[in-house]
Amino acid sequence: INCIRRLMEALPCENESSIINETKLNNLCISPICQSLFGNLSDNAVVCFNLINENNYESEVSQLGISSRRPDGNITVTTDNDARTIGFFEAKPMAESKNHKLINIDLIRLRIFSKNSIDMHNLKSVLAIQAVGSYLTFYLVRKMSSDMNIMVELDHVRFPMLINELPTIFGFSDRILGILHIFENECENLRNNTAIIATTRKTIGSSLMRSLVVGLTDRKRKNKQIRIITNNAFFYTF
Repeated sequence: INCIRRLMEALPCENESSIINETKLNNLCISPICQSLFGNLSDNAVVCFNLINENNYESEVSQLGISSRRPDGNITVTTDNDARTIGFFEAKPMAESKNHKLINIDLIRLRIFSKNSIDMHNLKSVLAIQAVGSYLTFYLVRKMSSDMNIMVELDHVRFPMLINELPTIFGFSDRILGILHIFENECENLRNNTAIIATTRKTIGSSLMRSLVVGLTDRKRKNKQIRIITNNAFFYTF
């Protein structure tokens, strides 16, 4: 209900005549959605979705150039004596939807930020959100062992961009509740979200990661990702 209310306050009644850039997309659509879904105030913790304008530790510790700048947003949980980053967000406007190179770079950046946060805060799981226009894909990055982290695609949802599209939310509200259930139990609850295995390996860059950011990359290639499908979940490997 809070998500619908926030969107009613932010969304236009008619299509915008101008192209919606990344900043406008974040203010118009992404911020109302994510702040209402992932912002939470409980007795012992404050959870906030933030659109950030500065580098954070998770971006600075990486050795890869593609993650040297800040993420577009993050989700933090703060208790009386602790503050941890439990989610990351990257966005591209709809005009960039066919630029597979930039979309894939954002996906890899989410994976790197999440892995660094898991290492820094000794977490078990982190939520990652990738937005392309109003299409949001939700991932859970989880530490399985000291040698392996997996990135599981939870769902892919198109949110409304106009007031008259708001009723479509009721058609996938059960899927949103499923994502929130996973987030609350796997990420927000710090008692559950503590890695049993404290040791970890450094974040490294493979030839696949580096090939996405060089200037000679073939833009005409097909956009392929390695996926293992198990029980209707998509496990991305890098």
